[in-house]
Amino acid sequence: MRQVVITRRRFVAGMSLLLLSTLSSACAQRTNPTPTSAPPATSPTPHQAMATSPTVPPAAAPSPTPQPAATPAASPRLIYDKPVVISFSTWTGYGIIWVALDKGFFRENGIEVEVRPIQSPGERFNALAAGALDGLSSTLDTFVRVGAQGIPVVGVVMIDESLGGDGIVAKKEIQSVADLKGKTVAVNKGSTSFWFLANVLAQHGLSVDDLVINDMTAADAGAAFIAGKVDAAVTWEPWLGRAAQTDFGHILVTTKDYPGLIVDVFGFRRDFAQQHPEVVVAFIKGLIRAHDFIETNREEAIQIMATRFKQEPDTIRANLESLRYFTIDESKQFFGTTQKPGRIFEVADQMAEFWIKIGVIKEKPDFKALFDPRYLEQVP
Repeated sequence: MRQVVITRRRFVAGMSLLLLSTLSSACAQRTNPTPTSAPPATSPTPHQAMATSPTVPPAAAPSPTPQPAATPAASPRLIYDKPVVISFSTWTGYGIIWVALDKGFFRENGIEVEVRPIQSPGERFNALAAGALDGLSSTLDTFVRVGAQGIPVVGVVMIDESLGGDGIVAKKEIQSVADLKGKTVAVNKGSTSFWFLANVLAQHGLSVDDLVINDMTAADAGAAFIAGKVDAAVTWEPWLGRAAQTDFGHILVTTKDYPGLIVDVFGFRRDFAQQHPEVVVAFIKGLIRAHDFIETNREEAIQIMATRFKQEPDTIRANLESLRYFTIDESKQFFGTTQKPGRIFEVADQMAEFWIKIGVIKEKPDFKALFDPRYLEQVP
């Protein structure tokens, strides 16, 4: 469930098939920012709603109250003398980070982690660029977009894939994607949801130009649909479930029907990662421990997520059914190596072409600077 307002034209069907074959075996809406400026990559002061692109602030960005975890009894020697400050939203997929924090898995690998929850991806990336954050998580297509805008971020590990957590709700008379032609659809332009919609349409011989687009955030889109103001909406849970409970609406398609289109990546401010590679590796190791813990202690993990996200355990339990966490081996395969780059670079290139085509970005980012497999290479 993307309880955060986080937003995700014509796009060739061939690209969609490439994405599906690439990620179906491996990988709020996640609102996707399009920052317009950022400090250079060498700057020492960089760190599931948006209808307009945020502007990178020249000074410090929002700094919500930190939420540290309890220090475990055993306290290994720290390899970094201050907390690693990170941010993410209330998307359930990011719950793995809370598990790693609360179970002491980061601490046992020699780092303290401090979370500053920021719901808007625009604000998160602005905070990263301003130096208020060391790392963050967001969708792959968002990394491509902000990378093209100069945000000094580097993706280092995959987190999760949406498998039903995002989708399209529609009136019951709209029984197929083809039936959307000419209909009013609420979706946040230039967002992850927009990316999802365009790809789904392309596979059915349509484009966003065939629809009447009502631009709004994903949460507002879900609310607008339930209020009967639009024919369809691209949104996420809980709005998908709420729409299905109305007497006039249903879930048309979800990411479960189109796997691989929405995946999450964790990244660090580029200068931070370059200066502290051992911290990045320790962070990844903490996530690996959390992944194993979720597999073997699911109910305890659900309770941790429910407490941290301030949601009911049943809600978290249901949301986990609509996503899948990447294993470390899947992350390594997707990133590849410095000698043999993985499919993330090819997929990111196709995403960049899409954003350029609809005018969101002007040129492709430097993919080798945007995604770096060297950190995963150091993890056993």
